[in-house]
Amino acid sequence: MIPNIEPAFDPEVDTAQKTTVTVLNNADDEYLLVNSYSQIGFHLSNNVRAFGPIALFPKSVLQWNVQTVEELTLESFSLFYLLDPKIDILVIGVGDRGNQLPGHLLLALMNRRKLGVEVLPTVWQLLHTWQKPCID
Repeated sequence: MIPNIEPAFDPEVDTAQKTTVTVLNNADDEYLLVNSYSQIGFHLSNNVRAFGPIALFPKSVLQWNVQTVEELTLESFSLFYLLDPKIDILVIGVGDRGNQLPGHLLLALMNRRKLGVEVLPTVWQLLHTWQKPCID
């Protein structure tokens, strides 16, 4: 028999570290592909329109609550290093040419969090990198 274990909740600590996730699709869908994108969001192969930054997985998409590269912190990436099974590599699109992920943040993700990271400068490059393995 498996015991019923309740997580301890400390409002002083847990509220500050709380992460919210909004699932935008049904997990039974085929691999998700991006049909088109614009300055405001993405049109996915399952006819879902995702607005703003997203975290795209083979069969699910989540809204990611960051608006600019400058807002990214180590905590912004907590979703990606808490996943089970662990992801092999995180491919990040920084939006426009000229935007860069801060070097200290990139090193922290790779070294402290043991997360493989690939940073691509444009949405087109990111989507091409993402969709190629899904199609093959």
